[in-house]
Amino acid sequence: MLQALPSVGVILFIMSMIFISIGMIIGYIFKNEETGTLAAITLSSIMLFFSNTILPLESMPTLFKQAALYNPFVIGEDLLRKILLFNYPLNSIAPSLYVLAAMFAGLLFLVVVSNLSSKKSLRA
Repeated sequence: MLQALPSVGVILFIMSMIFISIGMIIGYIFKNEETGTLAAITLSSIMLFFSNTILPLESMPTLFKQAALYNPFVIGEDLLRKILLFNYPLNSIAPSLYVLAAMFAGLLFLVVVSNLSSKKSLRA
C-alpha cells in the first residue's frame, strides 16, 4: 500500500489542478457570486451524473458513454482504482495521465484567456 503512495500523489495533484482550474474559469467568467456558485454546482452535478458514481457507464447510450469517458471524475476514479486495488505501476497508466495532463494544459490556457478578458472588461 505504501509503494502506491507516490503514484496516488501524482494523480491527486493532477486531478486537484484540473478542478482548481475549472473553478478559476468559472470565477473569471461570472461576475456575480450567485451565478458563479450556480454554475459551479450545475457543472459539478453534470460531471457527477455522467460518472460511475450515480449511473454506470455501461448502461448509458454509446454517445453519452464516449463523452463520459473524458470526464475528469471518470478518469481519476479509474486511475485510482487501478493503482490502489490492482497495483498497476505508474508507467502502465501513462496514456490516461497524458490525457489528464493535456486536459490541464487546455484548462490552464482557458484560465489565462478568461483572466485577460475579465481584466479587459473591468477597464472598459
